[in-house]
Amino acid sequence: HFQNGITTIKQWTGTEHKEMQKAVVGLLAGAVPDRVLTVARALLDFSYFAWLRVHTEASLTELDTALATFHSHKDVFIKLEVHNYFNILKIYQLSHYIQSIRLYGSLDGFNTELSEHLHINFAKDAYQSSNKHNYKEQMVLWLQRQEAIVLHMAVLLWLCNKHASTTSADPKDSELSDTESVEDEPLVPQLPSSSLPSQLPLDEVTHVLAKSPAYPWQSINRLETIHGAVNFISTLTAFMSKYLPHNTVPPGCQDCFDAFMHVCHCPS
Repeated sequence: HFQNGITTIKQWTGTEHKEMQKAVVGLLAGAVPDRVLTVARALLDFSYFAWLRVHTEASLTELDTALATFHSHKDVFIKLEVHNYFNILKIYQLSHYIQSIRLYGSLDGFNTELSEHLHINFAKDAYQSSNKHNYKEQMVLWLQRQEAIVLHMAVLLWLCNKHASTTSADPKDSELSDTESVEDEPLVPQLPSSSLPSQLPLDEVTHVLAKSPAYPWQSINRLETIHGAVNFISTLTAFMSKYLPHNTVPPGCQDCFDAFMHVCHCPS
């Protein structure tokens, strides 16, 4: 598998780690002290036993034995001055494997490639979408927008299904087929072929504004003279009395308000 050796590999993948594990014990035999070889073999035994899709009491006992062998011989690295401590999170997590398997079942082929896939979607793609300057803030904003898209598409899906049910559409069209793979689903759900209803009841319509106003902190005088909001105070007071009867603080001439360029009407 490694035609040019392993020293030329810049970034290891899960597949390459598995291939290296097949040969590492044979390579270490005779090249390192016996206790070092024992530690390496114990970790490999633990890894292979943990990968089993079905566990029995015998396999769990072997798993525990391999971990105990590792802990009883790991001090050889301290004596050889290779490492001076073992307060490592991944080593600590090994002690919870047996209990987790008893409680929740086998790992069933789980490996770090799953988390690496999420790392690509939510870290690397987010970074590539930035301008590489102050990228952390841009990555967070990118993730927030991805979540907003997913939520918005979910609302549109719900609205389409609701409209389809009112028009006696076939409900099977909106159901997933049993043969569809969950892994192939995109990050953003796709809308069905049916279009959105052209008209919605008034109680199902909401008004959406921009995240930041185009004209922030406008005085009453500017609202009436520049933006054309004549009789703004009296109109706002009447509106609040009708729709916000519990409000006890009426607007005044000294107050300032944000002005927006557009108001969008969206399904609620």
